[in-house]
Amino acid sequence: MKNVNERLCLLQPLCQILSKLLSDQWISGIVCQYNKGSSETLDVPSFVKETQQLVLLTLKDIIDTLQSGYQDNLLNNGNVNLLINFIRSTEDVGTRNHGLSLIASLAKAFPQLVSENIIDLFVAIGDAVKQEDSHSQHVMEDLLSVLVPCWLSKTTSIEKLLQIFIKSLTDVAEHRRVTLMMYLLRTLGENSLSTVIMYLLYTLIERGSHSLSKHKKSHCVLSLSAMSQEWEYGLAVNMTGQCSYKLWFPCLCKLLQEIKVHQKQVLLPMLHLALQFILLKLQDTELRFELEAEEAANSIQNSLGTLMEEVVLCTVSVKDKKGDISGDILKEVRNNSNTVLKIITGWMHASTYFKGITRLLEHPEGLVKRKTLGILCETARVNNMVQNKQRKARKLKRSSLSTALQVDKSSCPYFSELCYKILELIDRESDTSVKIAAISSLETLAKEYPSENPAYSKCLATIISHISSGDSVTSSGLINTAGSLINVLGSKALPQLPLIMKNMLQRAHLVSCCPSGKYAHGSPRTDASLSNQSVSMLLSVLTTIQVIVQKLGEFVSPYLEEILDLVILHPECATQIDSKLDVKAADVRGLLTETVPVRLILPPLLNLYSSATKCGDASLSLSFQMLANVVGTMDRLAVGTYHTKIYEHCLEALDLRRQNLDSLKNINLVEQSIIHTIITLTMKLTESTFRPVFLRTLEWAESEVDQSTSKRSMDRAIVFYKLVNKLAEQHR
Repeated sequence: MKNVNERLCLLQPLCQILSKLLSDQWISGIVCQYNKGSSETLDVPSFVKETQQLVLLTLKDIIDTLQSGYQDNLLNNGNVNLLINFIRSTEDVGTRNHGLSLIASLAKAFPQLVSENIIDLFVAIGDAVKQEDSHSQHVMEDLLSVLVPCWLSKTTSIEKLLQIFIKSLTDVAEHRRVTLMMYLLRTLGENSLSTVIMYLLYTLIERGSHSLSKHKKSHCVLSLSAMSQEWEYGLAVNMTGQCSYKLWFPCLCKLLQEIKVHQKQVLLPMLHLALQFILLKLQDTELRFELEAEEAANSIQNSLGTLMEEVVLCTVSVKDKKGDISGDILKEVRNNSNTVLKIITGWMHASTYFKGITRLLEHPEGLVKRKTLGILCETARVNNMVQNKQRKARKLKRSSLSTALQVDKSSCPYFSELCYKILELIDRESDTSVKIAAISSLETLAKEYPSENPAYSKCLATIISHISSGDSVTSSGLINTAGSLINVLGSKALPQLPLIMKNMLQRAHLVSCCPSGKYAHGSPRTDASLSNQSVSMLLSVLTTIQVIVQKLGEFVSPYLEEILDLVILHPECATQIDSKLDVKAADVRGLLTETVPVRLILPPLLNLYSSATKCGDASLSLSFQMLANVVGTMDRLAVGTYHTKIYEHCLEALDLRRQNLDSLKNINLVEQSIIHTIITLTMKLTESTFRPVFLRTLEWAESEVDQSTSKRSMDRAIVFYKLVNKLAEQHR
């Protein structure tokens, strides 16, 4: 055979000979003749095997000389099918290897011919992978290197290929499985690792589906957990163990993506196994060792962000399936996803985390947005715990892979972008539940990441503009968020102060009713009619007022009259309808007397007297208690300036017993608070300043009232002697 043409001349007769040699009828006849008609099942004679191998080898030698794509009618599908059937039926390893080698040569020379029989070929390969000798392994690898491209040229899907190949590995030794799958992976391309892992897990689920169906739902999680001990799961672990983390770590994201797309029928058990697998790989020694180096930590940031997004999307995708599958499995999936999120968040840079959250908030589904906002809030709340752990680790000279998310120079732009995205949800989102979650998350960010970020100022302006619109729950959340932002911004919030006070107090007056006074609205409420939403609204308003007073101090002076009206005259804040409101209102009253200068708070407080007498003894008592606290904060100069005015005010109030007003049911309570205010004031007076005011009191008690009766004169006397007794106790 000096040239190609001479070899081609031999091709057709050799194919005919091979057809005869591989024919079951011919082989049976030779076996019967060789064994002289014995009816027992006998082996094929060795000379037949040698002849088959010689013809197969000769055909391979001829075909190897042909160039790829050679057009010839000497070979057809019938020849290839005959060869495939023979390979599947023969039990001789050597003959089978020669047949497989011939198939490999055919695939190189006639790829189209082989492609038409590709599925049958891989079935034959599945039967042949159990051969464990090194030569058989070499033949198998050579065959895969040419057949896989043929498969991909026929169809871009490798699903069927992987299903056939994985199924054939059932009885193969563990080390051979890894070797063959790794070679198949290299042939397919390393970017197919996630697909290979997915179909390993799918094969495991499919194989275990029958046994799972026999168990009760309460045992489903146990059965799925036991699957991690099966060979398919172990093969996936061993395959990734032979790869660098730089290859398999990005594939974790693709694994979840492909499961969502291709495995919708068994989505929950697939996610259960996949998350178990991911949790196992996150404990990888190489990965954790490399993460201690800054370079490695930087290199996987994009993959960490993508993995976080995919875990969130997968968790949300199974929520709608709750009625169809076991709640225990769903709970397990959620727990695993939360654990994964906790681990990878600790490895993320702040910029990566904020970018990932922002991308998730762009998802069209409201459920995804709510889940994302919940994760954001939870991460922000535990941030301080992470910082404490880091400080302890440094003290103990230990390294910690988890890092606290901090808004620094590098992450500030991404944090601002996140805030603007949340603000967009508040401003435009039609889903009320998403809007409320966005409001809550912005409040949490302001509390947990206090900074001078300019985004906070823009957020405050938008938040304030929405307070007066929407339902009470939304408005309550907006007011709380405004308070948190003011707490961070401090004096930078001053431009927004008029609008927030206006909108906030308008909201308060819609749910809280003052029986009398300048800001009276509606009718008084009772304990039974005060709803939880009203309590929540008032608590939000009081809390935000408290922050404003703390941060902006005397700048609240234009609004003191309205604030005092709320915390003194409104029965919700004055008559112990709700214990939480009582405490918060008392905090605001105390803070006002401590923070606002006397010259600013005294006039509106004294002007409140007339309205307080109409609102009842509780409001009037509170006004004098607050006045006593103001007096207690006064220095010598303020006492000298205001003591006469304050004393005259108290003396006027002491005449309430004589006036016998219908609004005052407990006059003793009112007089007690008035006398306490007088005592507090006199304790700050000198003898020279005390004597005139006491004589003025004596004159008041003994003075005659026009058209008065003896009883009315007795009322003043009673009050006077109550005051004298208290003065005697304090001025011994």
